[in-house]
Amino acid sequence: MLLSDETCHRIQPSIVSDAMMRYLSSSDWHNEHYGDYLLHAAIDASLDRTIADIGPERFEKALATFRQRMVLAQERCEAHAHFPCSSTGEVQWELSEESCYDLDWGCGYPCLDELPEILSR
Repeated sequence: MLLSDETCHRIQPSIVSDAMMRYLSSSDWHNEHYGDYLLHAAIDASLDRTIADIGPERFEKALATFRQRMVLAQERCEAHAHFPCSSTGEVQWELSEESCYDLDWGCGYPCLDELPEILSR
């Protein structure tokens, strides 16, 4: 849902036409976004070096811990994240103001802020 002019609007799924797919696969697109591809390749190489430096076993263990904590955060906090628009399209400003930092940024943070204490028990 997207809130504009105090009204909630359903965001329609995007449709990529054949013409758009051809453009996204073209050299024009690649050339326009070459810097992004370079940045992605540099970040990917840096991450690979970091994993090699700390060791794949240590990385996999940390990644597994991260994923477990993400599941815990979702299970515990998803129901406590109240956005300005409900899933049915109703405006719910008061509820979202208690749940979000600002507008729809960081919704659910009060519950997420409690997780470190829960995990340390």
